[in-house]
Amino acid sequence: MVIRFVKIFIFNATEQVKMTLLSINHFRSEANGQYQCHLSDPDTGTTVTSFRAVDTRNGGDSNNPDPPDPVYPGTNRYPHHRVTLDDDGDDEWFGVFGCEATRNGKEDTRISTTRMRSDADFVPANELFTQTVNIGDEDVSITMNSPTGRDTNGIRWRKDNSYFISSQSGSATFFIPGPIQANDAGTYECHYNGERDMAKQGLNLLLVRACPANRWDPPHCDGVCDSCYNGGICDENNGKCVCAPGFMGDNCLQACGGNRYGHTCEKRCSFRNNEWRCTTYLFCLVHPFGCRCNTGWKGLACNTECDQNTFGASCLQSCHCVSNQCDRYRGTCTGSNTNCMSGWTGDNCQGSICLISLTLIRVKCDGNYFGMDCSQECHCAKENCNRESGLCKPGACLPRWVDLYPPYSCQTGLENITYTKVNPEVPVPVTCQAVEGPGGDLRSLQLVLSKDSESLMDDDITAGERSQDGTTGSFVVTNVQTGDMLHCQLHNGAGKLAVLSLRVEVFDLPELPSAPVNISVDGSSVTIRWSAWDATTNDGDSPLVGYIPYYKVSDENDWIPGDMVSHETLMYTFTSLNPETYYSFSVSAVRAGEGGVGPKSPELSVKTICDVPSNPENVMAEISGENQDNIAVSWQLPSEGIICSSGVIKFTVYYSWGTNVTLVDVKDPSATSVTLYDLSPGVSYTLYVTLSTSGGKSGKSDEITHLVPVLPSLTNPPTLPDITCNSVTMVWTKWTAGRDPGTPPITHYILYYRMSVSMEWISGEKVNHSSADEEYSITFYNLTEDAPYVFTVVPVREGYSGKGRVTNLVHGNTTSCFGKGAIVFL
Repeated sequence: MVIRFVKIFIFNATEQVKMTLLSINHFRSEANGQYQCHLSDPDTGTTVTSFRAVDTRNGGDSNNPDPPDPVYPGTNRYPHHRVTLDDDGDDEWFGVFGCEATRNGKEDTRISTTRMRSDADFVPANELFTQTVNIGDEDVSITMNSPTGRDTNGIRWRKDNSYFISSQSGSATFFIPGPIQANDAGTYECHYNGERDMAKQGLNLLLVRACPANRWDPPHCDGVCDSCYNGGICDENNGKCVCAPGFMGDNCLQACGGNRYGHTCEKRCSFRNNEWRCTTYLFCLVHPFGCRCNTGWKGLACNTECDQNTFGASCLQSCHCVSNQCDRYRGTCTGSNTNCMSGWTGDNCQGSICLISLTLIRVKCDGNYFGMDCSQECHCAKENCNRESGLCKPGACLPRWVDLYPPYSCQTGLENITYTKVNPEVPVPVTCQAVEGPGGDLRSLQLVLSKDSESLMDDDITAGERSQDGTTGSFVVTNVQTGDMLHCQLHNGAGKLAVLSLRVEVFDLPELPSAPVNISVDGSSVTIRWSAWDATTNDGDSPLVGYIPYYKVSDENDWIPGDMVSHETLMYTFTSLNPETYYSFSVSAVRAGEGGVGPKSPELSVKTICDVPSNPENVMAEISGENQDNIAVSWQLPSEGIICSSGVIKFTVYYSWGTNVTLVDVKDPSATSVTLYDLSPGVSYTLYVTLSTSGGKSGKSDEITHLVPVLPSLTNPPTLPDITCNSVTMVWTKWTAGRDPGTPPITHYILYYRMSVSMEWISGEKVNHSSADEEYSITFYNLTEDAPYVFTVVPVREGYSGKGRVTNLVHGNTTSCFGKGAIVFL
């Protein structure tokens, strides 16, 4: 007997950088924050960077900081890139981290590893932190155990930092229905509701090979993988084997033993030759391998020895020894009988025996394939496929294939089900594709879509056209939610013959987590502003195309939308609002596509203020004060009154001349006038009035101009042309503008006299001013003879207190009644 392996030589195929990520205390993230990235020849000079693969706690970058750059201690016997995570005592060592290696001519290589707390609420039930599956695999699930034994009702699942996947809540198992798709890959996270930030959730990485099992070279996947032994996995991009830690070679047949890792087992955990030295370390390899304990060890902390009949990385390989005993590091048989079981051969009994004739080599096909080169896919349920012909036993078809048309049973069936992902509450287009095998007759079968996998439940489903050859049917489904299952079925008159199922997802609408804020408010408008929606921290799917702001009267139910604005605009002004009214405001983020308007944000409540009041009316001014150097200003309220609960808060009177402006606030709301004091005579003042309410300040009233007069006086002194012993006649020239000081008009003159020895003036008569008279004369009688007197004339202008100044005194002495002459003093 000879073991033969199909050797596949790859030319110009994509190849990854040869790198191993070694995680230290991966299940005690609270104790150590280090992991290492080791390069193997010929890639030792490759550039290596570090990264955090996904946020695993709320709070964005502050709770999920990026790791520092790797440090390269070149003096180490095995040079490696060491990443030491920052420690601020806040579980920053918890999460999903990795290294990326970049080298010209090779594919950029990213390796991720999980780091969990030893007191986690959830741990992977299979004690593996990664799972590798293939495109098209079915019945895939991720199961967590709860060491605490708490109630499962509070369990919540997330994928890649998404919002809760509500369809999986309350269960410790996450089911992925239907055939595996590429977008099922990612980080799955299980935690108790409201406790995500405690960093006690279970983490599991699902790696999806881009081809079905045993195939490579996507998207057609027409390459057949070489056999990979001892836990090795076929790289779907080049068909080569990625060997498990502790094994090497093209087909991973060469066992290196414990205390070894690296592409050619060239590295050691310790230079002491003890095979147990790699215990507690987790080794993560290039895609699609994932992470495993070193050969010979298993468990969450990689510190449990393999059971008697298992070996290899994480003890996932079974011994095929007659003794049921094997070396846990290599798989070689031990015990009293070191022979392989029947049907197995090789150094560690992992090779299946091929029956050789002169022209035929029969190879046992892996997975669900048959034929000489294992390139044809069976459509039979497990263990029911003839590995030479691919024919199925009666009644043994996989669910998607029809058990008709013998001997070609299971060759006609459903090939694919696709849909267009849409926004919630938008009809979903679905396409069912069937394939007609030998002897089949698709046109005789009904191609339908159902919401139930067993029966035909076509509520909310509208059938479209079916292709002429019967292979394609189109449908439109309404009332679809994420997690709903749709089932393409082939029917005959008796019922369902085949079914292919698909879990449907709809986009999550973007949601703004906080209320808008108020920027400005007046009596008829409110301007709001909101924070931009962020695809990395806020709920919902991108792309964002805009926002719709809303408003409503606070005690009413109906929201009124404003105009949609672009995604770059974060401000909006609502107009035509009513004054002194409570309004509520909210904003929806809008993603692309029909039905993309997200839920309204928390609302902001704002009360509009009064409208700006109208201007005061009928502003008037008049002279006042003893010297006519004050102005009394009066006004009236606007004709429509004051429409504001605050009423008038104040009036403000402005008066100015030249560039000098002065204002006076009048805070008595019932006031209708104010007097301006200590003004400058001869200055013409401009005046206006405003009023203020809680709605703001009104505009200016009509401006008026008012002159503060100069009180008049005479330039030329009066004369005393005639003096007797008991009378004096006084003559003066009329007051004339331009010659004499003062502001017209002059209404009259007041004549004064007194004895020189007295300080009290005696008011004489008033003489009216007349523009026609150039000169005035008056005689004072009954004076004391032979006595000195003082006389003057004071011009008076119109208005209250218009009397001018006493100037230009003239002195005169009455004569003696016995013939003495008069004396006049100027």
